[in-house]
Amino acid sequence: MSFIKWVSEGPGYIVYGGTRYFEELSQGGLGFINALKDYRYSSVVVLRDEIIDSKQSEVCSKYPDAFDLDNEKNDGDPHIVAICLVSKTKIVCTNDKGCKRAIKSVFTKNRPRLYSSDKNADLLRPDNAIKIPLSKIKK
Repeated sequence: MSFIKWVSEGPGYIVYGGTRYFEELSQGGLGFINALKDYRYSSVVVLRDEIIDSKQSEVCSKYPDAFDLDNEKNDGDPHIVAICLVSKTKIVCTNDKGCKRAIKSVFTKNRPRLYSSDKNADLLRPDNAIKIPLSKIKK
């Protein structure tokens, strides 16, 4: 099963939130997410910006060596790490080396598995789908 099928027809979710991630998606990813919402609304979870923004600041302070905050193009994506921590996601779909490095640095236990291609299709199982408390979801 492909990642897109796991999200659009299976138990998977796309989870996002936070000011920075929304800004990045606004530059090219929102069309896909909105199409997915139209197809299967429950497959997209938007976390509350203030929770993600706060966790991102905390993560940058607590793990400064995990991120290259002076490099705007490849800073390790602290907003993605914050989303992982808040949502307790079990899978992160990324090919970004800085993001992968940061996830490996920050998570010593319960580290999300990294999905980068269909070679990782074995991760797309129902037990890797997440349950997010409603208090964290943007309304």
